Amino acid sequence: MRNSAAGIPDQIACSQLPEVLAIVKLLRRMGGTAECTMIGQEGLTSVVNAAMANGGMAHGDEADPVHLKSVGGHVAAGPVPAALTVGQWIGASGADVLRAVALGYEVGGRLMTIFYRERDYTARRFYPTAVVGTLSSTVAAALLVSPRFGRDRTGEVGRLLRALDDAASIRPLMTALGRP
Repeated sequence: MRNSAAGIPDQIACSQLPEVLAIVKLLRRMGGTAECTMIGQEGLTSVVNAAMANGGMAHGDEADPVHLKSVGGHVAAGPVPAALTVGQWIGASGADVLRAVALGYEVGGRLMTIFYRERDYTARRFYPTAVVGTLSSTVAAALLVSPRFGRDRTGEVGRLLRALDDAASIRPLMTALGRP
């Protein structure tokens, strides 16, 4: 858990980097409902904009922790900003957010042991962090909005799983969960 929570100071530290400020500027121009915080920035923005900015901050200086068992990948850069942003959006408790971070981090770390083996990503022309980040972020967010917690009022889980399917082609998982 220590490594997964370590992503928060990285987001704060990266919140003023030029590339992050460029993302923030673009997202501010896009507008949106004032729902969530972009870490280190004034005011609120939409949940989607906040997730984008916070995710960029989490990966901003490559100082985010690596998963110890997989010896690679920036696993915390996905579920930490996703859980913080979605947690704020739905008003989740700190315990729920930490649970979502821990599960997303665990899923991401286990996936990295598969994808990051032998550090052969250059030869395979496949760098797994983008796929693992998408999957682990979706797991963290879906846990927070899942029907188990009575929070699927507007179908957020289904939309998250469909986005995950678009990113990683996980149709068998969606079928097992009873989602179209």
